[in-house]
Amino acid sequence: MINFAIVGCGRIAQRHAEHISKRGKLIAVCDVVVEKANAMAESYGAIAYTDYAEMLKNETTIDVVAVCSPNGLHAIHSIEALKAGYHVLCEKPMGLTVQECGDMIQAAERSNKRLFAIKHSCRSCFTKTLYIICCVVSQLLRLRCFCWSRWSCRF
Repeated sequence: MINFAIVGCGRIAQRHAEHISKRGKLIAVCDVVVEKANAMAESYGAIAYTDYAEMLKNETTIDVVAVCSPNGLHAIHSIEALKAGYHVLCEKPMGLTVQECGDMIQAAERSNKRLFAIKHSCRSCFTKTLYIICCVVSQLLRLRCFCWSRWSCRF
């Protein structure tokens, strides 16, 4: 099973949490609004944080961090997670500038971790993206991955 964390507990994070809970485990959530973090954590049996750096430091069983924070924070949150040794699923937009996107890609390359960026907002595309993440991370962790019924991934 792949362990996830979510940073940013707004509307789109609810969708991420819903899909993650079907095929993985949501370990931790983080939001500067403590009520949002606590509500999501309670709904999914996760640990709530208001300090992103603290979450990255304390939650060593996380495999993938889903970045669902406000758009202007996507790059910094993704880069921090990559530097901390986690794979990253970044909600769209990947970054606000070409430079930010390039910095994110370089951070992924330097950390030898995967950076996934959401391209479409349709449900089937999101589900397939999560499926691909499960397959790639499972291969890296040498796990067997049997995800969504329309696709299968065996390593």
